[in-house]
Amino acid sequence: MSNDNKVIAVFSPVGGIGVSTMAVNLAYLLARKTESAIMDLVLDFGTVSEFLNFAPKYRIDQIPADAVATASPLLTELSLPRREALKVFAAPEVMAQHFDLQTLIKNCRRTFKYTVIDLPHTLMVPEVETALAEADFILLIGLYGLGNNRSDC
Repeated sequence: MSNDNKVIAVFSPVGGIGVSTMAVNLAYLLARKTESAIMDLVLDFGTVSEFLNFAPKYRIDQIPADAVATASPLLTELSLPRREALKVFAAPEVMAQHFDLQTLIKNCRRTFKYTVIDLPHTLMVPEVETALAEADFILLIGLYGLGNNRSDC
């Protein structure tokens, strides 16, 4: 609940290079130490719950933003079995209706020592802009290759 709680956004403009894998592993390891959360904001094709082999009862668009701030019993439904310190905010099964992401992130910051956010591979989604603005750290994952460093000028 202290103000040293952190939100970490994991982003890459390129898909298929392990961004979700990195986000899941980071959140899982942080939960070994303290209460943590992972949010899957890949709203059209989120895979965080599948990576964790977790069948959520509720998805991110079904959770009232104030449920996190009030320590609602709903939070126990978001716990990963065998790793209760990790709460999973899974992507919706269908494209999400509007939900109050900014309040949800702020409430997660108040509640969890770490909140890791898995982001889609585009900046053209309003949720990405909100998450990046709220993040304390942005883990930018890129692809290194000699072709990327070439200058054809």
